[in-house]
Amino acid sequence: MKKLLFIIILGFINPTNAQSIAFNLGNVTDFQVGKTVTIPYTYSMDQEAYIYCAINEYDASNNWTRYVAIQEISNVKPNNDVETKLYLKIPKNTVKSSDLKPKHRYVLQIEIKNQSDFTWRAGDSKPISLN
Repeated sequence: MKKLLFIIILGFINPTNAQSIAFNLGNVTDFQVGKTVTIPYTYSMDQEAYIYCAINEYDASNNWTRYVAIQEISNVKPNNDVETKLYLKIPKNTVKSSDLKPKHRYVLQIEIKNQSDFTWRAGDSKPISLN
């Protein structure tokens, strides 16, 4: 009887899909200034969302300084294990990694946020070099 009750209760539980987003770049961490780069990624989400991807500069204290390139996608429909890509144009006048202030660095970031209020739901980041 307990086993039957447990199975019935399980039937009413509606599991929520995990919110996830991740780069599919392998070991690629080197990008060229003045070029457009292709950023492959995979996401899963259970409700419509906003996707933000950027190359950001951080200072020695890990404070965000500025973004170099940005791509935003609104009204992304819910789905699971979607493999797709976006494109970031790195401006020609971008300071190369080797010329940044001491201990400054670039980070490639991608995030899923709520469409309505931009609350963070999931994300991935990767240190990169701009040459």
